[in-house]
Amino acid sequence: MLDPTPIPPDKFWNLTGTAWTAISSLVAAASVLVLIAFNWRFLRSAHEQGNAAREQAEIAKTSLETLQKQILEEQQLQRHAALAVIQNISTQIEFWRGHSKMEFRSTENRVCLLPEDWNALASYVSRHVPNLVGKTKVASWDLREAENHLNHVLRTPFGHRAPNSSFQVIMDSLLQRLDQARATFDILERELLS
Repeated sequence: MLDPTPIPPDKFWNLTGTAWTAISSLVAAASVLVLIAFNWRFLRSAHEQGNAAREQAEIAKTSLETLQKQILEEQQLQRHAALAVIQNISTQIEFWRGHSKMEFRSTENRVCLLPEDWNALASYVSRHVPNLVGKTKVASWDLREAENHLNHVLRTPFGHRAPNSSFQVIMDSLLQRLDQARATFDILERELLS
């Protein structure tokens, strides 16, 4: 039998294949450890960012709720202002419907049925009840016409207010305009109250 001659192991840089396998295993284990450490730091940072984003979302939610409350309060104030304008006009219409025959005024002392705060009503209706914009315009027109008739009636001296004169036609037209305006404002008021 022949004596086997030992085969020298393969070597690279004076290291055997088994040594290189061990080195590659150590490098792989070290890279896994580095990757675990990196991922842990990344997940920790992502968790902290998530918590910060959650806190910001809560702050934004609270701010939004506060803003919504303010908007609702502002809308309620505008609605009340619009209703106050309607009620003021309705009161004026009722007053002048009964007093137009009994009062005399000069040209300088005009009656204004369309109040100065009319824009509060018009802007509220245009923003919150757009289907009533047309009725608001009609009501404005009726008030202006009734105002013109009323001022014409109030400038007419009592002696010219006989029942069979042209004054009666003007008076009937005035009362008709006042009734039309009142009906329109009743509709507007019902819509704003609902």
